[in-house]
Amino acid sequence: MVGDHPVLTPSIELDTASLPRWHDALTSTIEQHRGSTVLIDLDGVASIDDLAIGVLLAASARARDRGGSLELVASNPSMRSRFTRLGLDRAIPVRSRLSP
Repeated sequence: MVGDHPVLTPSIELDTASLPRWHDALTSTIEQHRGSTVLIDLDGVASIDDLAIGVLLAASARARDRGGSLELVASNPSMRSRFTRLGLDRAIPVRSRLSP
């Protein structure tokens, strides 16, 4: 937790192999913390594929439906640049560090 915000820290890659486990953890956290902002710390993630980005978008919608939100934490410039190119940063806020 950072303040009142639950934090999920996925491991090395968010790809097809890890997606079911990642989806379950994300859904569970959103359900357990309705009305909260859930932070996803991506600083330990080496790669994130398009399916995982879709999961993040769906999770953001789920969090909003439950009165909360989702925010991504990514200090890696190339990951942040990719999020900008994809327009992900317009759908989900992206911050450069975990602490406010």
